[in-house]
Amino acid sequence: MLIYRWIASAARWTAPGLAMLSLAGLLAVSSTSAVEPEPSLSREAAGSAAIKFHQIQEGSLPGHSLGLVRISETEANSYLRYEMASDLPPGVSKARVRFQPGRPQGFAEVNFDKIKEASKTPPNYLVDYILRGVHTVGVDGTLYGSGGSGQFHLESVTLDGMAMPRVVVDYLIDHYLKAHYPDISVDRPFPLPYSIDKVSVEAGALIVAGRPMRSGR
Repeated sequence: MLIYRWIASAARWTAPGLAMLSLAGLLAVSSTSAVEPEPSLSREAAGSAAIKFHQIQEGSLPGHSLGLVRISETEANSYLRYEMASDLPPGVSKARVRFQPGRPQGFAEVNFDKIKEASKTPPNYLVDYILRGVHTVGVDGTLYGSGGSGQFHLESVTLDGMAMPRVVVDYLIDHYLKAHYPDISVDRPFPLPYSIDKVSVEAGALIVAGRPMRSGR
């Protein structure tokens, strides 16, 4: 899911871990220094990620096999920086992901005033009181996918390093996140797109495995 239609729509990201990239764009991490661009990010790595996303899409075509695709943290973050920055919702910038064993993490800088301006729904009083100005937001959870089905369990969302109340998190998911990504699934199973059979997160990488090759007949 996190793949998580998770970096502009889920169809473009093609995998649950990629959906996490979208989630990272709206609900994102804990220290301002963590969101500064890293020297390792590059257009070359972004291009490598784009090729792998295309490979995931083609893997569902008759006569094609996805096999095993490894998307590194550098590739994912380079793609976010060089290819997806302009597609993030208004008020969201410096989106990044971090891959830990079984745990995708997302972070970004969020201007809540701009997000509320773009919303068609008047903000909840409590949310409006807490979420004002520019902050760094972090998302942490677990991701698992097998047998063509995946699930992302959201464990925490932080605002400038402080855990946000669950009522505020639920409101953000319902009124802001789903407004941009209506099909996103949090804490419930979702079908893995294309021919993806399994998805897992290891240190520094997202691993996507495909189902056996289908005949074109």
